[in-house]
Amino acid sequence: TVLITVHPEAISTDALRLVTVVIALGPQAKGVIKTFCKETGLEAPGNIPTPKGDRVLLWRPHTGKKPFTVKAMEPSQSLKRHSRKYAEGQLDEAGSFYFKGPKNAMNLRA
Repeated sequence: TVLITVHPEAISTDALRLVTVVIALGPQAKGVIKTFCKETGLEAPGNIPTPKGDRVLLWRPHTGKKPFTVKAMEPSQSLKRHSRKYAEGQLDEAGSFYFKGPKNAMNLRA
């Protein structure tokens, strides 16, 4: 199970207690670890490093070890999602969506 959030305080405490690895990035990375600890009742680790550049903070809260930084690797493939989500205007035939109905009896262009 993977939980992804920028607000650990918005996740159920019972769900947070099941988390075995916390990955935090950006300028608020230390705050994410501290908030996670506050919400789960764990003692926040001391001397949390600040991730810089392409590094992220990784912590396994139930091991007793300190958080550490690791290098985040760029994906080998760049995905272009939702490219037409807010599109306006006319699309050509190939780019259009058609409602066909349960027996393909309709051909309504969206």
